[in-house]
Amino acid sequence: MQQLITPVKQPVRNHIFHEITRSLCTECRRVVDAQVLIRDGAVYLRKRCPEHGWHEALVSSDAGWHLNSLKTHFFLVQVHGFMDEHTFDLKRLMKCCIHQLLPDGRAVPFCAYNNLGYREQVKQEQKMLP
Repeated sequence: MQQLITPVKQPVRNHIFHEITRSLCTECRRVVDAQVLIRDGAVYLRKRCPEHGWHEALVSSDAGWHLNSLKTHFFLVQVHGFMDEHTFDLKRLMKCCIHQLLPDGRAVPFCAYNNLGYREQVKQEQKMLP
């Protein structure tokens, strides 16, 4: 006798998940994962501290402006173990979870960006731009 399995319907969410990032708990200042959400034309940061629970904050009241500003007004500080030709490790490269976005839209592991000629390639392409 075969049983039919009824699929469970997921509830319709009132937001779009944009990305995941890191943030600080507003209570204890602990580093926690955070979700960047777009809802009703605005951008929100939702995070959960194991000790203090969920917290949500408005990042920008205009999602379009916020997303466009990331293209031109973005500053990133990365603290990451640096690999050069003497410390290059293929296993670590394959596990690399930080990527450098190239002008042509490709995402290259940060560990490879400085070692495998991508940096030089981007510099050359930028020199050719008018």
